[in-house]
Amino acid sequence: GSASSKFKATQVLGESAAGIFSAAPPEYVQRENHEQELEAREVEARARVFGELLWRSRESVPPPDFAIVADEEFGATFRAELYVFVLKTQADTLKEIRVWGPRRSTVQEARKDGCELKRVAFETAQDDTGELLELRARAKALHATEWAPADLVGEEV
Repeated sequence: GSASSKFKATQVLGESAAGIFSAAPPEYVQRENHEQELEAREVEARARVFGELLWRSRESVPPPDFAIVADEEFGATFRAELYVFVLKTQADTLKEIRVWGPRRSTVQEARKDGCELKRVAFETAQDDTGELLELRARAKALHATEWAPADLVGEEV
């Protein structure tokens, strides 16, 4: 047969740690949830503004954003990866589309590409259903763009 023993939390964890499994008072949880909800709304509101541009699309459609990705496959290069969400009207569902910038030797150049792509997305993709023609054209044009050192300073780098 098997033997089992029951232990109290204080016997296993000690007096000071035993309380970590007890439920927090409901008013504390509600206050914490409310604060997190307010913080999330503030972050969302800031994400819907890019310079002087405003993301006015439906609230269910997140604004575009980008990340810088290290591309080790081709040496030490970096690329901007822009995320754009479009609403597919026939199914009323969101679709994520990723647009890549060119490979760059510095993070600053890739960030500048990302800002350029994000600006075009804010200007043209709000009511787009997935073609993103202007955005794709700008991404293609960036492949021929050489950034001057003066272009790589300021808020958009």
